[in-house]
Amino acid sequence: PNRIQLRTMQDAYQPVLRDLMVGILALMPRVPFTQIGFNWQNIYHFPKIDQYHALGHRLAPKEPWGETMINPGMLKVAVRSERSDGRRGFKDFRVEPNLGSTDNEVVISVNDHVSFDSEKPSSPELVTQCISEYWEPSKDEFEKVAATLISGVN
Repeated sequence: PNRIQLRTMQDAYQPVLRDLMVGILALMPRVPFTQIGFNWQNIYHFPKIDQYHALGHRLAPKEPWGETMINPGMLKVAVRSERSDGRRGFKDFRVEPNLGSTDNEVVISVNDHVSFDSEKPSSPELVTQCISEYWEPSKDEFEKVAATLISGVN
């Protein structure tokens, strides 16, 4: 499948990245589009290991796993949400330990997926409009969900 992906690790460049993506797609007038994804990811550090474990215990309680498991711990929690904006697609949220770190960190991410299967746009206008219109709301919703997930463990 044809795919284009742009990414940045710096928040200050996100508007530039959005505008670059819209500009690139505008130069591709005959390419069929079937889907796009807004993928957001943040790393959250917990000053105390108890806070770090509290999030795992809250999202993946040990009790349902029974007494036969020895020190079970959360590796990944994934939850799919329907879209609230009327577009086809879904939002897949994930929470997992930052295994590349020893500093009590978790990675929270989302794939905010929009499908154009029913519209089958043959030009980029619908896609670029969606990027321009949903970029900030997508990021804002991700940050709200992440804040809700880590609230109460500090």
